[in-house]
Parts: sequence; structure tokens; C-alpha cells
Amino acid sequence: MPEFNPLEIPFGPATYILDEGLETELSFDGVNEMQNEGGELTLTPETEDIVILDYGNTAYDKRLVGWEAEVVISAARQTLEIMHAAMSFANPIMKDGKIVGLQDAPIGSSARLKGRTLTIRPRNAKDRSTDIFLFKVVASGEFSRSYGNEQGNVPLTLSVLPKDGADPTKDGNYFRIGGVEEDNGDDTPSPTPED
Repeated sequence: MPEFNPLEIPFGPATYILDEGLETELSFDGVNEMQNEGGELTLTPETEDIVILDYGNTAYDKRLVGWEAEVVISAARQTLEIMHAAMSFANPIMKDGKIVGLQDAPIGSSARLKGRTLTIRPRNAKDRSTDIFLFKVVASGEFSRSYGNEQGNVPLTLSVLPKDGADPTKDGNYFRIGGVEEDNGDDTPSPTPED
């Protein structure tokens, strides 16, 4: 029987990395960007009940039909890059390759086209076995900003969508827990490349 290790008790913040390893990477790691409050992830399976007459109107089984997930990150500072990450339906105003502003996207715009990957890495983890990787997230929350004599923050509320090239007959369409990617034949880049 393995020995109980108190360091494996979940404690402390996690690092949230959007588009890890890409030019568009945005990392809330306490160095590049900081969090005002701890973040949170909720994964919820969407199911349909299987009802059998012999057992009344109660569920005999539940069948998976999809997943919903919500991630909330509280950014400690307000930059155009962070605000853009918080709003899927805002387009950047670019000048000389830099974001100089944001504006509302056209009606009918697709959030999916602006989807990003998200890696959640507990800071006290001894390895990447507890990393959570979401294949495609989009900002789904409202942007709210209060102005007063108090500390503010920029909330990012993200939802998960099926990854590009998803196959509902196979595993791994929404998320993966653990830093080692199985060879399942897809071309999804590993969010945790070997050092």
C-alpha cells in the first residue's frame, strides 16, 4: 500500500495557461500575470436518462451526451490582451503588430473560431499527473468592471467546446487530466512538451 503523502493534498493556487507554447500564450503563473483570487474549474457531464418500464420512472442508466465546463480566472491587472481573452466577441484593433484597442465583433461571429487551449497546473504538484488540459475554451461570461476606491480585477469566464476534429465515438474530445498524452492517432499538440 502506498504511503500517505500530505503534500498530495490539494492546496494553493494553480497556474492557468492559455495557448501554452504558442505565440499567443497568456500565463497566470504569478510571474508573467497574476491572479486576484484563486481560480476554479467545474466539469459537468451532460447525460440522458435511460428509463425501463420495470423500474418505474427512475433512471436505470445514464448515457453521456456531452460535457460542460466552466473555468473562472480572476486576473489581477487589466491589459488589452487580458481583456481580449475575457471577451470572445471582441476583436482587436491592431497597429504595428500590437493590440492597441478592442471593439465589438460583428453580429453572428463565432466564438469557436477564437477558441484557445487551456492548461491548469496546480503549483504544488510534484509532476504533471494532475494537470488538466482543455482542448478548446472560449470566453463565455460577461465583462464587468466597477470603478471605486477598491481593488478591481478582470474576471475571465471560460466554457469548453469539443476540440477541432473531435470524434464522439472516441475518448478525449473535451479534456484530459494528466500530463502525458496517449498516442490516440490525433495531431493535437501536447500542452506539456518534454523538457
